[in-house]
Amino acid sequence: MSEFKSVEKLDGQKLFEEFNLLPCDHYEYEFKQCSTIRGKFLQYFRGEKPDHECKFYQDLFVDCLKYQRDPSKNLNSLLRLKDYENELVKRRNDCKAKNDVWKLRKEPPSDWNAPLPDWAEDNLRDSYWFKSRNKNFPN
Repeated sequence: MSEFKSVEKLDGQKLFEEFNLLPCDHYEYEFKQCSTIRGKFLQYFRGEKPDHECKFYQDLFVDCLKYQRDPSKNLNSLLRLKDYENELVKRRNDCKAKNDVWKLRKEPPSDWNAPLPDWAEDNLRDSYWFKSRNKNFPN
């Protein structure tokens, strides 16, 4: 309830910026992508029920439009969008925290700027990138 009191004092566009919400076009894009054949195919392989995600994205898009049309009457729509974005950030951070494949470094290795090994130099000289930038270099 304290969120409602602080939210009511600000105007609609400032709230969108303050909550770091995306424009309604983004939610419309997500809905349209979900409802394509490619989107259905991806849902199937993620193990989701058909149309489940699409209804969710459609609701987000409708909430965004409602809030933009009349911010003072549709604070619940804004808070649903905010909760969705917070959940996305939480999921991303959880995935980063659970990643045990890479060991994160605090500083770069001591030999980060050492010369390349001979085999890597040879591969580089044979590359199109190297030849296009070093036209005068003998092959």
